Amino acid sequence: PLPLDFYFMAPSCVPATHLETSGAELGAKEVQTALRWKNMIGLGELMNFPEVLSRDQEVIKKIKLARGKLVDGHAPGLSGRDLNAYLAAGIGSDHESTTFEEGREKLRRGMYLMIREGSSEKNLDELLSLVNDKTYKRCFFVVDDRTCADLLREGDIDAVVRKAISRGLDPIRALQMATINTAEYFRLYRAGAVAPGYIANLLVIDDLLKLSVGMVFYRGRLVAKEGEALFSTPRRTDPEITHTVNIKPFGIEALKIPAAKKSLPVIEIVPGQITT
Repeated sequence: PLPLDFYFMAPSCVPATHLETSGAELGAKEVQTALRWKNMIGLGELMNFPEVLSRDQEVIKKIKLARGKLVDGHAPGLSGRDLNAYLAAGIGSDHESTTFEEGREKLRRGMYLMIREGSSEKNLDELLSLVNDKTYKRCFFVVDDRTCADLLREGDIDAVVRKAISRGLDPIRALQMATINTAEYFRLYRAGAVAPGYIANLLVIDDLLKLSVGMVFYRGRLVAKEGEALFSTPRRTDPEITHTVNIKPFGIEALKIPAAKKSLPVIEIVPGQITT
């Protein structure tokens, strides 16, 4: 088997908005089923925060079904009483903060601050100064998301840790924010530390600043060394998940939409940021 543990969160918003065309619609009944699956640790990010604030009954049902588990947040720009109401629903984290002020308010109101640094959404430089002796245990790193090219060239969370260290964050604190802080938030209480009783998933690092990994241990077993895997897995392809996306030949014409008038509202593209 692949020496890797997978954990999941039930999708809370499919489709994400009424404007989206999705392959399915997942209501409270489907969420209830998913929450029973193995390694399902909570309810995934509640993107549809307007319906949380308006107390939409279907959304509230999903939150109630996840009672006792984690409920992840997604609250771009929420502040004041709206943020209070969102938190009162039982949501405990957010990965959408893009400014120092937004991140500070969410920390002050008790949220866990996921500091995001992905391929097209870069918030580390803006938020890193929020990490101090009083706040660091409620901060950890996420990517959301990184392209395959960036994963191959730079890495994943390790790339974010390297960048945080290069920006002046104490290396030990940076490692804590990538390991035990994350594990404790997701209630994986036997992961994220080197101590008796903890799962022996370990990295042996050759250089703390460059974060070059010399060895990888999975549950106490050496599985990789000097960049080479010491395990093999059979390659299997499930026919049910192949050839599921079939579209017509795609070109620039597919992106053209005739305008009914000269002036229309559009969503601005901000380099290095996303607002969802």
